[in-house]
Amino acid sequence: MPATTPVAVRKRLRNVDELAAVVRMMKALSAAGVVQFEQAAQAAVAYRAATEQALALAARAGLLDVPDAAGSRGVVVFGTDQGLVGQFNEHLRECLLGAMTQTGAAPRLWVVGRRLADLLGDELAVTASFDAPQSPAAAANLVSKLLAAIGGSACDHVELVANLPTTRPHYLTHCLPFLPVSAASVRDVAARAWPRRGVTPQLIARGADSGHALFEEYRFVALHATCMQSCLAEHRARLAAMQRAEKNIVERRQTLEGLYNRLRQDTVDAELFDLVAGFEALVPATPAPA
Repeated sequence: MPATTPVAVRKRLRNVDELAAVVRMMKALSAAGVVQFEQAAQAAVAYRAATEQALALAARAGLLDVPDAAGSRGVVVFGTDQGLVGQFNEHLRECLLGAMTQTGAAPRLWVVGRRLADLLGDELAVTASFDAPQSPAAAANLVSKLLAAIGGSACDHVELVANLPTTRPHYLTHCLPFLPVSAASVRDVAARAWPRRGVTPQLIARGADSGHALFEEYRFVALHATCMQSCLAEHRARLAAMQRAEKNIVERRQTLEGLYNRLRQDTVDAELFDLVAGFEALVPATPAPA
């Protein structure tokens, strides 16, 4: 137990102030990250929707071929490299282990986020790990590496596990299908109505490579959008954690200030009592009148 003296409490108040400065800085960085990744996620989701519309045209024109999915299974997990995000990586771990229990098979595992890779390494075999993007500009390079890793494997069944942003709570863990594109999915895409009435879209290129090019673009965009949403959820979780920490620091400081004032007052009272007692001991007693 630390000594409950005014000097000791004052030192603890200085430590609380230093911690508050760090939390304020982390809160500002998290808020800036939320703005950045929120804009990037909105743009990525909108572009994914536009790519799906182009896929619908290609599907109606019969340019999308459904490949045979006879390979093994793989999972891409989007985690975080940094801490101060609560149970962000732990929720991904629980979702992944639950999926492994249901399927009973160990898939190839590509992990985004070194901290998550270390968390999963004791229980699962991590095929490869990647650094989480610290800015929207770095996400494109990450997605290219992931697609190259998936393409170089024999995996035709690939799922995405990520924390996606919501209103309350700040994120929810999802397991999303990524590959293969089934015949039912192609029919669903082809049945979608064009968003603008009275406009008949046309495909300029109708060669066999057009559908393949659109599909490759959709794979990149879908993976990129999931990455942006995961990063947005991470920064929102960190911002919420910093807000909770700031609230706790304010309450802690108020408690310490009250303790310091009480101890200081007790010290002053004790000094006054000692002064009065010393004065009374030095002054001779006045004799009683006859």
